Amino acid sequence: MFDPKYALFYDNHTQPDVYDFGVNFDTEAFVREVKRCGVDFLTVHARCNRGFTYYPTKLGTPHPALDRDILGGFARECEKHNIKLAAYLNGGISGIESIQHPEWNLVYEDGSTYFERWPGDPFAVRMCLNSPFRQHLMAMISEVVNLYPYISGFFIDCVHTTPCYCPRCKELMKKLGIKSHEELGRYVLSDYCREVGEHVFKLIPDGELFFNTKFCYPGKYDTFYDCECLPTSEWGYECLPTLVHWVPELRPGKPVFNMTGRFYDWGDFGGLRTVNSLAYDLFYGLMYGLRPEIGGHFNPKGDLDQPVFDRIAETYDKLREFEPYYTSAPRNNDIAIVLSSEEELYSLQSPLRGAVRMLEELKLPFSVITNADRSLDSFKLIILPENSEFPEHLVRRLDSFKGGVIACGTQAAKQLGGFFGVEYVGKAELPCYYEAPGMPLSIYSGADKVKVLPQGTGAGALIKPYCSAGFKDGMVVSYFPPEKATEFPFEVTNQNRLFCAGHIFSGSYERGADHLRDQVAEYIRCFIAEPQLKTANLYSFTRVSLAEEADRKIVSILNYVPEARGKSFAVEDEIELHNAEISVRLDGFEVDKVLFGSDRREIDFTVNGNYCEVKIPDFKGFTAIELVKKL
Repeated sequence: MFDPKYALFYDNHTQPDVYDFGVNFDTEAFVREVKRCGVDFLTVHARCNRGFTYYPTKLGTPHPALDRDILGGFARECEKHNIKLAAYLNGGISGIESIQHPEWNLVYEDGSTYFERWPGDPFAVRMCLNSPFRQHLMAMISEVVNLYPYISGFFIDCVHTTPCYCPRCKELMKKLGIKSHEELGRYVLSDYCREVGEHVFKLIPDGELFFNTKFCYPGKYDTFYDCECLPTSEWGYECLPTLVHWVPELRPGKPVFNMTGRFYDWGDFGGLRTVNSLAYDLFYGLMYGLRPEIGGHFNPKGDLDQPVFDRIAETYDKLREFEPYYTSAPRNNDIAIVLSSEEELYSLQSPLRGAVRMLEELKLPFSVITNADRSLDSFKLIILPENSEFPEHLVRRLDSFKGGVIACGTQAAKQLGGFFGVEYVGKAELPCYYEAPGMPLSIYSGADKVKVLPQGTGAGALIKPYCSAGFKDGMVVSYFPPEKATEFPFEVTNQNRLFCAGHIFSGSYERGADHLRDQVAEYIRCFIAEPQLKTANLYSFTRVSLAEEADRKIVSILNYVPEARGKSFAVEDEIELHNAEISVRLDGFEVDKVLFGSDRREIDFTVNGNYCEVKIPDFKGFTAIELVKKL
């Protein structure tokens, strides 16, 4: 069974004008360092996104300065040290092959290719996955397997659903009766992964395979999953918190890696993040069952970059101290944020990010669900952020769901009005306020005006501003104080269903206002009287997770904070946490003892009704406790 613990991923995208490529490459020394870091799974390049190979291919184009078999050296050394090795092949872009075979290029609606659109970057060209490029890739996979039998599988990068308008794709679209090029893009990607996947497993029946794409195809050919998220780059620190609650649900039973980078951006050869910065990302993943993976980029000369390995070794040593607490067991959470599709999630819109941040700040365990076949029956509460879509499969599941439902947004009011006891009227005037004790409070986003149907019960009110943006009497209107309550409610309940007229999840993401988070906490208390976790004396940025196995419950606590620095964010210091208290709901679980920290020492606990109450000893950065079941 493929069950790796610590992984490294090394890029090797190299321009053709690097004349001294590989002069210092020593795969033996490199793999010794990999072994020293405790790594048991390594990914290196067979062929990069420039289209160059790093082995003596007969089918492709070796890098112009290649004078040795780099991939073969890695295969030999990894076998010697019992390290699993995957070969990277870019499966969606290829600079040199797009020049050699322009007929393989993806064609845009106006007939242009990527090369024509971006002439300044001729080596980063998107390929049509419905072209002979697919067969070329499979032939190279065969070549790699035949040359290096030790290689255990492949990482196929940059596969995509970008619509292609080439003659082949137009003909396929006509043949299949597909109505849109977007739909065709999804079909081609799925078919591409099917054919390439079947080819890989014919060559390596027990092999490993991952297609790096936007999660929007049936992933049955993946044997593992790489959750790529470099928070100091385009992803930001709001991305991983969403993905860790979703990816284990998407690929249950398969290893999931949490891939961050030792640098601040991909292609950053001179970046070296701190141990605490890397540990923050990787502890975050480990709390939810994602195994650590650090990405790097070879110096094209092949220099070892010893400080990088020293940093990786120190980081992984820090993570290993808590190894007994990590588990990929399914989460039995009370709460789920439900989206209609994986594509909806991948856009990571502000309502979703706002909802995730709220629940994390409230220390409430939850899942993010997208799978149309996933049952909702195990959950007590469903949250539908604004911008949610409601295809037929989701409406059916909501109709049969017996638990509580909280929703915001125009689509919920329009499509599910009777479900919530509302009738959609229109959008509220901006900026939006709502009635609260003492003073009107801002929503910081839009709101929907709704009428209350007989089955619903309205509460609170939307409050309109004196005026909206524009010009009046020759003056710019730029101040919008609240004027008076409208006849439209702020919230409507219908039995165990609650509709909030304000787009509060978006507003929370835009401004981080704690009154919006507190409003959501009040809603949740209406549906869940006894949460799975109760906490005291934790910071708002402290993150807590709960994992449950048959004989133990594990609570992990992460206490770092990303700090704004100029145009970026950084994590440098471990924050000390004092006098923290955790109460874990037991639900019949009998506690024998509680273990704490990396030394797993026993600490005192109290059982009070349905909760085990624990005072957490002071710590810095990260810790965990384990409630051991009485046998």
